[in-house]
Formats: sequence, C-alpha cells, structure tokens
Amino acid sequence: MNDKIIATNLGALKKKYRANGLAKIRAAVKALISADKARVLQTRLIALDRASDMKKVSTVRGLALLITFDKTKRRSMQSTPRSDQTIC
Repeated sequence: MNDKIIATNLGALKKKYRANGLAKIRAAVKALISADKARVLQTRLIALDRASDMKKVSTVRGLALLITFDKTKRRSMQSTPRSDQTIC
C-alpha cells in the first residue's frame, strides 16, 4: 500500500520545462521517494498521461474516483456561473 502518491502529467511538465527541466524534476522526485523510504513511507509517482501507469493503478478506486470527481467538478463550475459573476 502506498503512503503517498504523487500524481502528475509528465507531458505537460516536459512542455513547460523542456527535457532538461523535466530531468531535474524527476531527480528531485526520486530523491523525495528515497528520503520517504528512509522514513518508512512508501511513495509512488503516477504519470496521469501514461497508459502504463494508469493501468497499474486502475484497481485504486479512490484515485480514479478523485480524478473523475475533479473533472466533473470542473465541468460543473465552468457551466454554472458563480454568484459574483455577472451574466450578460
């Protein structure tokens, strides 16, 4: 069982920080995972844009529900005006 899950979109990171920046980010995450291991914490990096990573966690229903809920929440927030928005 994982104590900590780091979920990210590696494609977006690579686009924003380029390959060199992504390599630095991955090295930092690897160091974090090693430090957590020393503290007896199991940490896992999950790339949401990689099918192989998502297949590995497809049995983790909580993560799938969280992602689905977040997408649904964003859609409903975009389609429903907030009380402080002016409707023309």
